[in-house]
Amino acid sequence: MEVRYLLKIQRNHLFMPLTNQEQMFFCLLFIAGCMPPPSPEEKTITKDTVATAVIAPSEQQMVMPADSLPVDIEEDSLFIPADAEIRVLTASKVITSRHDVPEFRSWKLSNADIEKIFRNSQPTDGPTIHYRYNTLECEVKGEVMINKETYHYTINAGAYFYLYNRHHSYTYICPAENCRSLFLDHGQSPEED
Repeated sequence: MEVRYLLKIQRNHLFMPLTNQEQMFFCLLFIAGCMPPPSPEEKTITKDTVATAVIAPSEQQMVMPADSLPVDIEEDSLFIPADAEIRVLTASKVITSRHDVPEFRSWKLSNADIEKIFRNSQPTDGPTIHYRYNTLECEVKGEVMINKETYHYTINAGAYFYLYNRHHSYTYICPAENCRSLFLDHGQSPEED
């Protein structure tokens, strides 16, 4: 009862938000069973309680960089049909390595190469990329239109790529033999384990 009374005083009379330490204390009391959950009538939110809420800097939401896209659903599967209408809109190479690697400088993909990669790809997941493919510090990034839907893409020189838009994010590998020459490294097949 004392804790509930203290909460009412804090909420109704002082109009000050709880500090992080106070919130942690009350959470621990609640978890330990020393404090019953608030009753429904105590959960009412008014303009006053919203107006007085202050978010500590450590509790603020992360701000997305301007060039990134928020993704609602990650790791969906999307098969790109062989007869899909594919048009590469933009493509630019990005090298993030601090070392001068001649292979990175010479690696390039034409729009036809990028289209070939998309047509010969198959959906996969993050663990497959992590365990079977090398992530190289050399990528081609841009935009592509597939069947009138625009996507951003990131093709890693290690034989995998990401395709994403505002609502979905897809992960692909390109294990086809006719794609091997388009990458600097190739994934490890299950037989090599």
